[in-house]
Amino acid sequence: MPSIRITKAKKEDDAELVQFTASFASEGNLKLALDRSPSFFESLSKEGENPEIIIGRDSDTDQIIGAGYRIESDYIFQSKRMTLGYLAGLRLLKEYRSGIALARGYKKLKELHQKSKSKGYFTTIQTENLNALQILSSHRAGLPFYQFVTHLTTFIWNPNSFKKKTNLIFEPVTNSRQFKTYVEQMERKSYLRPHWDDSFYEKKEITKFVIKDQNKVIVCFSIWDQNATKRWKVIGYSHKLNFFRYFYNIYAKLRKLPILPIPGSQLHYNFLTQLCIDDKYQNRLPEIFSVILNSSSHHYKGSYLCFTLSNEDPWYHSVKKIPAWEINSMAYFVHWDPTENLFQNKLNGFSVWEAALL
Repeated sequence: MPSIRITKAKKEDDAELVQFTASFASEGNLKLALDRSPSFFESLSKEGENPEIIIGRDSDTDQIIGAGYRIESDYIFQSKRMTLGYLAGLRLLKEYRSGIALARGYKKLKELHQKSKSKGYFTTIQTENLNALQILSSHRAGLPFYQFVTHLTTFIWNPNSFKKKTNLIFEPVTNSRQFKTYVEQMERKSYLRPHWDDSFYEKKEITKFVIKDQNKVIVCFSIWDQNATKRWKVIGYSHKLNFFRYFYNIYAKLRKLPILPIPGSQLHYNFLTQLCIDDKYQNRLPEIFSVILNSSSHHYKGSYLCFTLSNEDPWYHSVKKIPAWEINSMAYFVHWDPTENLFQNKLNGFSVWEAALL
């Protein structure tokens, strides 16, 4: 069995980390790799506070054979603000996937957790990644508890695919303070949602919008362009999907759906975030999303738009009717101490999840 050395990554590891993750294909029919060039550390710093990366190296060759990270953010949980984390980026070469290697990696994560102020961590696993679902949720020796929270769907839209006749109009917003007021006035009443501090509203990569009915602001939302620091690239497809790709793309062009690009291509996409809708307009979701997609098409030509919802979200069934790619995943709350399990009991209501913030 190969000998493995687990350490917290340093700046000197940056270039190797970028190369390792950019060549590591995800499981499933659509095989993607995450390119965080030019800097893994700089890319991660845009997504939260106190990012910490662990890496595994083969003791003989000094080659990186695995990596993962933790990062902290503030959330509103049952009306209280608290610091929680996110575990992500777990990559481990197949020949090193022994229980020992995984357990040692999580032991290092636990050491970092015990020095932090995070009360636990969220993580998401694609439903077709059966190997990860089976191993990580098994609570094998050395692994933390994975408490299931909810099913998630990430919708990936071609902004030109959905148009509704409407008198609603969208406008960009440059006044961050005014936009924050709109968010606070129309914020959704969920048991879990991200907390956006003032610095988030000032991000240059985020374009803020409102939708108006005549002169009344009824919707606010942002579109977050992360392509300067994080991009998904298509590594390849399963044999079945590769066979049907040509025929699917003909259908996709007719329906104005996202196409399946050739291997090696970069996916051009942005994230829909901070979406808040006046309660009196909740019954006009298709019309509102048509305006949102129109704004994306107008400001980010050639880019797809992504949005993640819990399947328990009241918006879910309306949004699902919009033609899209769908990526299904399961959200978990990760903790080592059973007394820290915030989701042990079923919570009433719904949770707000946004891929751009995870």
